[in-house]
Amino acid sequence: MGIPTVAVITERFIDLFEYAAQLEGIPLLRYATATHPVAGQPHTVIRQRIGEEDPRTGKPFVQQLIHALTHPLSPDEAAVLEIQRPVPRMVQPDTPENLKQFFHDQGWTDGQPIVLPTPERVSEMLQGTSRSPREQVGTMAPSAAHEAWSFTVEKVAVNAVMAGCKPEHLPVLLAIASLEEISTPSSTVNTASMVVVNGPIREEIGMNWGVGAMGPHNPANAVIGRAFQLMSRNLAGGLEPESTYLGTFGSSLSYNNIIFAENEDDSPWEPFHVSKGYKPEESVVSILSGSGGGWRAGGRDMAVDWESPIIKVASARPSTTTQMVWVMDPLRAEELSEAGPFATKQELGRWFYDNVRLTAGEYWADRSVRLFKTGAARAGVEPYASWIDLPPEALIPKVATPDHLQTIVVGGKTNNISELYDWEYKKSASVDAWR
Repeated sequence: MGIPTVAVITERFIDLFEYAAQLEGIPLLRYATATHPVAGQPHTVIRQRIGEEDPRTGKPFVQQLIHALTHPLSPDEAAVLEIQRPVPRMVQPDTPENLKQFFHDQGWTDGQPIVLPTPERVSEMLQGTSRSPREQVGTMAPSAAHEAWSFTVEKVAVNAVMAGCKPEHLPVLLAIASLEEISTPSSTVNTASMVVVNGPIREEIGMNWGVGAMGPHNPANAVIGRAFQLMSRNLAGGLEPESTYLGTFGSSLSYNNIIFAENEDDSPWEPFHVSKGYKPEESVVSILSGSGGGWRAGGRDMAVDWESPIIKVASARPSTTTQMVWVMDPLRAEELSEAGPFATKQELGRWFYDNVRLTAGEYWADRSVRLFKTGAARAGVEPYASWIDLPPEALIPKVATPDHLQTIVVGGKTNNISELYDWEYKKSASVDAWR
């Protein structure tokens, strides 16, 4: 565009910046570096750091910035390169032990033992779908800022083999992979995905929606989750520490995310996929994502007071998303449907929208909210634009609309508990389309 531009980053993200510049074909893109961290720091500290030296070059930060903006580009800097990724379809024959080590060394595994994706095993896996092995399924990226990679049915099958899946699991994985640019999310916090499976496919492949459904207690749930993680790694270039994964703590949820089937049989309400416009007899996967775990919502005695504990937990902290996910055991769902009374999930969503609120002052005092939503508010993006100029004591809803509460029923009826997540619904896809 002819406008001089220089990136400003902190020293902690130099590797990520250079990785991203390389992917864009401009590896010599100029940037100036400030001392880390700056997020959440008072203005006095940030002003002080602007006056310090660039940690990378040792020159004053402002001088480095002005030089990068005003000094003419060299021919090499002005060049835009085309990135080539010549990846052979097959690796050379060797012993199983050497090949497994080779896969680990290339970063194609999660560091745990894998099933080698031999041509015979991949061919057997492909029997789980009628689609061509060469058909493109979709694209994936670690985050919106990263390049999206495309991949075929065969590549999904390869990762399914590595994770220990069976052919009957493949349509579920293809449905997950077909959701454009969905992968295990990357951030500086501990992010993960939640995959909810609905419809007849749940029973066909033996998924768990009862006791321990959200844990590692079922083979189908476990291997599908691990395959999703491997796809995020190998088909999106994600989960690579220091380059495409920067979660400062990390999370065990990233290993196989949270994969389970909804307990449709014991739910008093319509299945999750039906609330998204699908028919009850359709098999569907839905993806939600976010950071952090869930909070226990509500006590056991519904007759005493079921509302205030839920309101207290749900409004305990601001969030950068205007959605919430409410996961509950069928016992809790039955109690809510009767005590509310909430005949539908939509009625529960309306109650949640009307009652779970926090003050505008609490909301905008949150560091993450200010960092990620102030710009959107000033650009006119709703609901943030309407919220930013409210008086501090004004109440704003925790979810933007009643439909922004995502209610999912799962569990074995051993305890009438529920959990709330500051996560958001992404997309759903038909499993039947990939059979």
